Amino acid sequence: MPLQEAVDSTAQQGAKGVVAETLATRFPQVSKELITPFTDCVIDNASAFEIRTFAQAAVVGVDDNTVATVR
Repeated sequence: MPLQEAVDSTAQQGAKGVVAETLATRFPQVSKELITPFTDCVIDNASAFEIRTFAQAAVVGVDDNTVATVR
């Protein structure tokens, strides 16, 4: 299981970056100091499929599907 935990952790870190970027660039109503708590909330409540969506966006870029998933 350590390998799976490492993969999950890596995906989650990439997903956090995407969610933070999406909040900062696509949700201007979210103040800068709330981006980290909102990011943590989105990631903590995301399904495995949603984490995969965010991790994919870390590679190919944020699109409308990413924004919808964050929303």
